[in-house]
Amino acid sequence: ITTILQALNVVVYLYLKSIDRTITPVYAGLHLASTKTGHALGTILFAVYAYSAKSFKSTLLIGRAVSMFSLVLYLIILIFPEHLRCFVLLTAFGAQLIAEGSLIIIRSFVPRVSTKKDRQAAYGIVNGAMMMSILAGPGIQFAVTSLPEFKAISWLQFIPFTYPIWTSLLLCIIATVIICVRMTEPAPIRVEEEEEAGGSICVSM
Repeated sequence: ITTILQALNVVVYLYLKSIDRTITPVYAGLHLASTKTGHALGTILFAVYAYSAKSFKSTLLIGRAVSMFSLVLYLIILIFPEHLRCFVLLTAFGAQLIAEGSLIIIRSFVPRVSTKKDRQAAYGIVNGAMMMSILAGPGIQFAVTSLPEFKAISWLQFIPFTYPIWTSLLLCIIATVIICVRMTEPAPIRVEEEEEAGGSICVSM
């Protein structure tokens, strides 16, 4: 769900060039550097928070909230003055990559909710889902290129550059509802279980 915004990394410069004539090719390098930094920073922040709060649910919910903020910011970029749009887009991508850092806790969540018998299968499902999400972003971007454009108002557009973001926002809302309704915190881990879980993670990696 969180990787659809990255599908636009390939064409983001073209889109920004059409809505902000002040940018230069230097922006492309700055954009790439900042988004990678955002992902690294998000991974550290969410890992520290999850460990301190001892909560998987709140960590993922914060990640979804940051993700929705970034998606909405991208969709309303035309509200901002032209010379500021490059910074708004940079903020949107950076926030989204920070949000993706919340997924790091899934590797710790799996051994807490799976049994020793099905743990390897559980890791396989999680890793497969993450790989599918990476492929889904470019796939959706390719699929919407032929869809007609629709501009509801001057700053709210349904075009090939925003269709994937509308899709991602919808999926993000669905994921948030699922986390709130279906996800439960696992029981506090015992020392022996923590050592066993750590060994399982090493094996699965």
